[in-house]
Amino acid sequence: MIRRRKSSIIVSIPGEQVRIAAREAIGALARSDSSVISCLMFLTEQARFCPKCGSEDLDLKDRKLLDCRSCGLHFYLNSASAVAGYILDGTDRLLLVRRARDPGKGMLSPPGGFLDFGETGEEAVVREIREETGLDVTIAGYLGSFPNLYVYRGITYPTLDLFFLCRVASFDGAVALEEVESVVVVPWQNVKREEIAFESMRRAFDQLKSELS
Repeated sequence: MIRRRKSSIIVSIPGEQVRIAAREAIGALARSDSSVISCLMFLTEQARFCPKCGSEDLDLKDRKLLDCRSCGLHFYLNSASAVAGYILDGTDRLLLVRRARDPGKGMLSPPGGFLDFGETGEEAVVREIREETGLDVTIAGYLGSFPNLYVYRGITYPTLDLFFLCRVASFDGAVALEEVESVVVVPWQNVKREEIAFESMRRAFDQLKSELS
């Protein structure tokens, strides 16, 4: 059963109650930022009890905050941080990986992944490259940060992706390890932009090309 109360809608489920923002407001936000809304809608539909006090009186106050009216807990939804490294060898060949899993299965990407708690971006990109390719790289520069939408098992997560330029003397010993189908080594001029998995990665590749040209 659904009951309206001013600017809110009360969604009543047997034994449960979830408070969410008005559909009109959700529609407007969805048009402006669909990634945030998909995450918030998932949380609103699935997180039916406050993790602190167990209350069902949860309120979606704005596009990134869940509020418990009983105990005052505020839960903020922020972008997740991820890193990736475009790796060049001594002859300026570029190493990319072909992704073994969705999202972007079969497409190319620079090695990378999400930051662990307490890591810097620099520490994370060195670790991720080692875990995916077995290479120990030196960071040679910073290419920039770009927002991304990471769709995983039906949920779209907003991320902020940090990109680094990395160097190795040689790609000898590079292997496909975690979540990697294969390692691809090509002259950077031969990489087709449309073969790169995500728009954030494509924008970082554009920055790399501008610095190498």
